[in-house]
Amino acid sequence: MTNCNFVLVSFIANRGPRFHTKTYLTLAVFTVMTSSALASPIELGKASFRLSSKETLFTQPHTPEWMMAAMSDTPSRRRADRNMPWLEIQNDSVEGVNLTEFHLTIGDERFHFSSDHFENFTVISPTSSFQDTSPQTEDNRDELVVMFNDGGLAPGQKVRFRIEIGVDANQTMIQQQWPHPDFRTVLFDINGIDAYGLTPLTAREEDQTDNSSGYGIFRKGQTIIKSTRTTLPDYLLYGPTGNVFNQHFRSWAGPEEVHIFGAEVTAMVPEPGSFLLSALGIAVLGLVIGHRSSGMCERHTYGNHTANYRRRHAPRPHLHTTCRHRKIRNATR
Repeated sequence: MTNCNFVLVSFIANRGPRFHTKTYLTLAVFTVMTSSALASPIELGKASFRLSSKETLFTQPHTPEWMMAAMSDTPSRRRADRNMPWLEIQNDSVEGVNLTEFHLTIGDERFHFSSDHFENFTVISPTSSFQDTSPQTEDNRDELVVMFNDGGLAPGQKVRFRIEIGVDANQTMIQQQWPHPDFRTVLFDINGIDAYGLTPLTAREEDQTDNSSGYGIFRKGQTIIKSTRTTLPDYLLYGPTGNVFNQHFRSWAGPEEVHIFGAEVTAMVPEPGSFLLSALGIAVLGLVIGHRSSGMCERHTYGNHTANYRRRHAPRPHLHTTCRHRKIRNATR
């Protein structure tokens, strides 16, 4: 039961037996209406974001030739691509809802979003259907903020760009040994391992506190809606590909699988009809509470009792006399 319904129940309980039974029925209707209103949100804004070391997984996802080329690159090329992965963001909202901002945290705060290799924090691909963005960072470069200009990213549009991951200046050991960290060990932990710990190939207990999370800001007309925050899980990679990262190079014996990692963010709003239900319930309840008997005025006292007082100008009731009394009164005249 909501807090407002609890207050109403306490209010009715303190008013005593003079409060008519229909008030209880009205309260029941009001409770059902407000409960239905709160339990019926609808999806207004929705966006998906995906990460991969190869852009061809986004542009040519089902072409065997492109897939084989992405899986058969050199180990050094693979390490560079995983340090500068591709990020694709698509607006999957209903018509009229644009995505104006997208936020992504670094996850493991021993690292940050970097612009050392590129001139900016993002480099948009020519294959992107949207080009006008303004990237920046917050929280000491631990959060990437991409603002979509010209009204925002319309439903169905997507933007695709490259990001770079750097090592914090105070992480001397990591900087010396792994200056180009794999995004799969920073934004999340593949197979639950800490790639920079004492046992980099051993899975830890499940912990997603150091994983990257994202959320979007949507606009519908003049209304701005912030989505829920989604945290990336620790993806499981089976086979040799789960053991190839940073200083662990893959074998030349054969190709290595490449993957896409992604999630969704959603902005929920109450159903428009629920506002009408709540307003109707409040109006009906207000009419019943406001209806009082004509000769009584109620004033609350301390405790659970109610003191009733007659109004000063309330009409006095007529006395009903018997026939015998009328005869006696007439005889004296």
